[in-house]
Amino acid sequence: MKVYDPELLYCPRCGDEYRPEIVLCAACGLKLLRGADIIAAGISGDADPGDGAVITENDELIALQRGSVLDMKQLKNVLERAAVPAVLVKDHSCRSGCCGPEVVLHVRVQDEKRAVMLLIKEFERTTALDDYAVGTAEAVFDQSFSRVICPACNCEFTPDGPSCPDCGLCFL
Repeated sequence: MKVYDPELLYCPRCGDEYRPEIVLCAACGLKLLRGADIIAAGISGDADPGDGAVITENDELIALQRGSVLDMKQLKNVLERAAVPAVLVKDHSCRSGCCGPEVVLHVRVQDEKRAVMLLIKEFERTTALDDYAVGTAEAVFDQSFSRVICPACNCEFTPDGPSCPDCGLCFL
């Protein structure tokens, strides 16, 4: 069992020790806890303090997404920061070698809905779609209309020309 110094900071998952000015674990991305808090909570340093969520050999897993190693590691970190355990498994579907190294991101079946929601939020955050009004994304440009709405920027205008006067999207 690890011995914690009450004055130092520790990662609640891996147990690594940090200086006072550090706030996140470099390996796990979790917020560090004071040793006194870990001792009071009875956290062993081998488990996540959130809900004790770890993947075991008895857990049923579900594949969420396939992609490059780097991209999937980033998504795995997003999930683990939210206490959703995930594993990466090498993808063997490409036999010719033309696809490059790819892995598949897996989570426990019981974490699927939460993981999907977290990944959707991460996608929206990283693509700036969380600030985008998608209500007009399916808009159709028709020059016979008196007013049209640009599906790219939501600008309403008269279809006098072949492009949006605000963002320049061409409708040819």
